[in-house]
Amino acid sequence: MQDNAAKKIIQILDHFGIISGLTINREKTHIMGTGKVWEGADNIEGITIKRECRLLGVMIDDKVQNLQFNWEGCIKKIKGLIYYWN
Repeated sequence: MQDNAAKKIIQILDHFGIISGLTINREKTHIMGTGKVWEGADNIEGITIKRECRLLGVMIDDKVQNLQFNWEGCIKKIKGLIYYWN
């Protein structure tokens, strides 16, 4: 079921690309599902399936387990800035 939904989304994006001229770059695009564990192949229609990614400096994973890691990184940066300013 997950595989079919992802293929349908990619199909919609491809049709949008035909109309608008704005296409997705399959080499740079990744898919990350949430909820159930992904049981399909490691790619769909040439787009890689990922379990985690970095978005705007924040690590996001399919099970939202990196939240503590993100806070630790932010606190470390803030401590470094405080030390620099002192």
